[in-house]
Amino acid sequence: MITVIPKSPYIKLAFIAFLTFIWCACSGEGAGPLPADIGIADAPLHDSGILDAADPTTDLPMLPDGIGPCASSTPALPDHIEACGVLHLPDFSFYLSAQQPKTTETIAIRLHTKLNDVQKVKLRYWDGSEHEETMSKAGSDDKGDVYLLELPATARPTYYRFVLIDGTATAQLNREGLTEQTPQAKDDFFVSPKLSAKTIRYRTNFAKPEIRVNSGTGYTSHPLVHAEGEMYSAEGLGQAGQPLLFYFHDGASGAEDHPPGGGDYYVEPDLGEAWVHKGTVFDVAPETLSLGPIDIHTHPYNKVNDQLVIDGKPMTTLLPAQGIVGALTMMPSSLTTQQSELDMFHQANRWVLPLVWVEPKSHSVAAVEPLLEGGLFRGLKFHPTISAYPADGALMDPFLKLAGKYRLPVSIHSATDDNATPARIVALAKRHPTVSIIMFHTELGAHNKSPAIGLIKDVPNIYAETSWTNHESVLEAFNALDSSRTIFGTDATVDGYDHFSKKSIPNPNGEYVYTIPQVMAELKKQAHPDAYANWAYLNAIRLYRWRFRPDADIHDTDGDGLTDVNDADDDNDGINDTSDPNPLDPSQP
Repeated sequence: MITVIPKSPYIKLAFIAFLTFIWCACSGEGAGPLPADIGIADAPLHDSGILDAADPTTDLPMLPDGIGPCASSTPALPDHIEACGVLHLPDFSFYLSAQQPKTTETIAIRLHTKLNDVQKVKLRYWDGSEHEETMSKAGSDDKGDVYLLELPATARPTYYRFVLIDGTATAQLNREGLTEQTPQAKDDFFVSPKLSAKTIRYRTNFAKPEIRVNSGTGYTSHPLVHAEGEMYSAEGLGQAGQPLLFYFHDGASGAEDHPPGGGDYYVEPDLGEAWVHKGTVFDVAPETLSLGPIDIHTHPYNKVNDQLVIDGKPMTTLLPAQGIVGALTMMPSSLTTQQSELDMFHQANRWVLPLVWVEPKSHSVAAVEPLLEGGLFRGLKFHPTISAYPADGALMDPFLKLAGKYRLPVSIHSATDDNATPARIVALAKRHPTVSIIMFHTELGAHNKSPAIGLIKDVPNIYAETSWTNHESVLEAFNALDSSRTIFGTDATVDGYDHFSKKSIPNPNGEYVYTIPQVMAELKKQAHPDAYANWAYLNAIRLYRWRFRPDADIHDTDGDGLTDVNDADDDNDGINDTSDPNPLDPSQP
C-alpha cells in the first residue's frame, strides 16, 4: 500500500502552485518514518538540478532560499517510488515547451524521476475530453530519468496529472504532491493557451460554410476552414471573456443554420472553444461523449408512508438504472437551504444540477439572483398549485426578467387547477417572448393533452415537458410542435423507489396504464432518431447550456478557494475576467 505523504511539506511557487517536496531536516523535527513502499531521504526533497550558482550544466533558474538539491545517493529500490527524485515544475521552460502556447502549438511535457526508479509513467490529461497516454523515456541527465509526452494543440486549457508505476507501487502526482488517492481535479497542473478570442468547430455539408458573428450593430462574415471530413473551424472570433452570438451561412447555396426556434447560437463568456452539432452548442467534442437522456424534472425525494421526505438516494439509484445520464433537480424550501443542500447534493452527484424553486409571494429577485450568479443553479422553477398563486400573476414578471438576464429557462408546473392552467402559462409567455418557458407535465391530470398542445403551438418560447404523459401524446406533440419544443422529464422520485415501476394514469382512450420505462422504450422505437435525441437530451443541453467538462464548476485555477464558476478573476491578477484578455494567465494582464 502507498501511504499519502502529508500535505504540510509541499511548497507552491510563483503564480502556478507546483510540485515541491521538502523534508524538514533543517528544522530538526522529524515527521516520523515513511512507509516502506515510498523511499525518501532525510534531506530537502526538491531536486533543482543546481548544485551551486555557478553550475553551468542546467538552464534552470536558482530556486528560492531553503530549497536545495536532492541529497539521496542510494540506488532506487523496487516497488518504491522515490519521491526524492520526482520533479515537474511547469513554470520552468525545461519542463514545458511553451509557457503559454498558441492555440496551434503543441506542448511537450517532461517529468524527472530518480535514475532507474519507476517502470512506467502515464499522463492523464483533459483538453475537452479525457485522455491517458504512456510517456516515453526520453533519456537521462544529471538529475535522473526524463519522461516526455507531446500534447496536441488546443484552444482551451489542458489540465493534467502524472501516474507513476514502480512494480506494485503506484501513485499520482499533481500540484498537491504524490498520493495514492485520486487527486482532486482542481489541483491538477494546467497549461493555458494564449487566447484573445474564441474558436468554433462545426460539422456541416455546406459547400462554402461561413460563420456570421453578431457584433451588436450587425454581422461580420468569416470563412470556416476545413479540418477533416465534414468538420470545419474558425478561430479568432470575438473576444476572450465575452459572449459570442452567431449563425452559419452557406456562401454557395445561401442556406442558413440557426438554432431551433431561430436567432443566434450563443457561446458563454468563459468558453474559448465550442462545438456546434445538431443545432446544439457543446463545450467538448460531442463525438467524445456517451449521450443519453437528461431528466429535467426530478426531486431528491423518497416516499415513506405516503409522505414525501427529503432523500436523494432513490433518485441517484433509479435514474442511472434507466440510462439517464444527467438531471435537473429542485426542492421547496428557503433559498438558503436550497443553496446549501443542493450544492452539497451536486458535489456528491456531479451529473445533477439544481433549479431555484421560487415562491413568488415570499421570495425576492434580490435574494434569488445570487443563486443564478454562481452558475450552479440553471434556471427557475414555479409551482402555482402549491404556491396558491396564478402562473400569470404580476409577481411573476420580475422573476421572468431575471431569468432573461441570465439566459436561463423558467419551469412552471401546469395542471387542471385554475392557478396552473396552460392558458395562464401561455399568457405569461406572451408577456416575456424572449424567455424560454417549460410547461411541466403539459397539464397534469388531463388525460387528453391535445388542448394544452394546441394552446402552446403558436407560442414559440414554450416547451412541452412530458412527465406523466403516454407515448402517443408525446408523438402528437412531436408532430404539432416539432421535437425541438418537447423535452424529457419524469418527476422522479415523488414515488420513491417505486417511481419507475408505478403504473400511471390511462392514455386518452383509457386503453391501458403505462410506466415511464415503457414510454421511453416506445418513443425510442417509434420516433425518428433525431426527434428522440431532441426530446431526450439535445433540448436540455440547449436550454440549460449543459456543460460536459469534468471540472466545469469545480476547478480553482488560481488556488484562491473560489471555484472558477464563482470566481470573477480566475487567475487572481486583479483584472475581472470579463475585461481580462488572458483570464487564465496571471502573467499576461
